[in-house]
This record gives sequence, structure tokens and C-alpha cells, in this order.
Amino acid sequence: MSATVRGAGTAATEQEVPACPGWTPKDVVSHLAGVCADVMAGRLDGVGTDPWTAVQVEERRSKSLEDVLSEWAEVGAQMEGLLPSFPEWAANQTVFDLLSHEHDIADALGLPGPDQVQAEGPALEFAVSALTARAEQLGLPPLTVICGDRRWSSAGQGEDVTLTGRPVDLLRSVTGRRTADEIRTLDWSVSDPTPWLPAFEIGHFKLRETPLSP
Repeated sequence: MSATVRGAGTAATEQEVPACPGWTPKDVVSHLAGVCADVMAGRLDGVGTDPWTAVQVEERRSKSLEDVLSEWAEVGAQMEGLLPSFPEWAANQTVFDLLSHEHDIADALGLPGPDQVQAEGPALEFAVSALTARAEQLGLPPLTVICGDRRWSSAGQGEDVTLTGRPVDLLRSVTGRRTADEIRTLDWSVSDPTPWLPAFEIGHFKLRETPLSP
């Protein structure tokens, strides 16, 4: 991500990131650096909320892109060293957030998303586990998600419904980067998966009203 943003020229500080309204690629990196800095300093009140992330961006607004990238390299390495001591879900969420924003920056700059990467393993575990847990919470019929040789299932009453997808499609669908119509076009075992769409709205993530790209 650092190399991509460095090579983006003025777009790094001027191009809006459609998946993160009001943010530029530099702002996304400011958020990522801010997450590491806040975790290392124990500033966790409001963690994950919009106000928490907004402060991270605003505190770095006047800094140069290179200064932000340098800070991220430093505090990111410190946080990476702590990941093995995190609860598994928290470590997976950290990787999930990074990979999600890597796709966001690529989309904003008109670049292809990252190819299959090792990060997809923990990121997908966090995303799909959240999806199936949300389906259970909503009392939906059983949902089984299949990606390659991996499988997740929710409990519930009724006939089991299956969703099969690539990592990128599942990750982007769970993070509010896809519309309802885009999610409907995934490989479902039912003709109309509309009843399961609310399960994709998790926390502050909501389905998009318009596609990210034409």
C-alpha cells in the first residue's frame, strides 16, 4: 500500500476514495497509522467508531504523505509484533481492515486489486464468521458459505442455503462495498437470496446504494 500511494502522485492527496467518502488515499493511510498508534498508546475509547477514526485522519491532516507513511512504518511494525498475543478474532480483524483498505485504495486509483495474498486467510475468517453470526442473530434459516475448500455455517431453522464465492467477493460484500443487487448475483443455491441480505449489514457496514465502479 505504501508503494502504491507513493507512486500515485497528486492523486494520493486529491482523489476521493469512493468506499470511504471524504477520504483520499493519504487519509486512508492516516487512519491505518492512527489505528496502530492508538492501540499502542491504549487509546481505545470509541474504538472502531466514526469519531475515533475521524480523529486519526484529522490529527495527520497537516502532515506530509511521507511523514504519515514513515509513522505507519514505525508504529505498524510495533503493532505487528504484538499480533501473536492478540485474541485470534482481533488479529484477524486487523488483517481484515488492512486488506479491505488496500482494495479501497486500488479502486480509487483505478488499479487492479491485490492478487491472492496470504492475508486473505485471516481476513476471510473474520468477515465470514461475522456474516454467519449475524445471520444467526437475525434468526435466518441456516447459511453455509463456501470459499475454495473452506466452509462456514450458521445455525437456524429451515432449509440450508449455500453461498459460494471468491475471497474478494465475500470480503467486499461484508464490508459495505457492494450493493444488494451485486450480492444477489453471487453464486447462491436459491433463486432469490433477498431474505439473507440483512446479514451483510454488520455494525456500521451498510449495503451500498450505487456500485463502486461502473
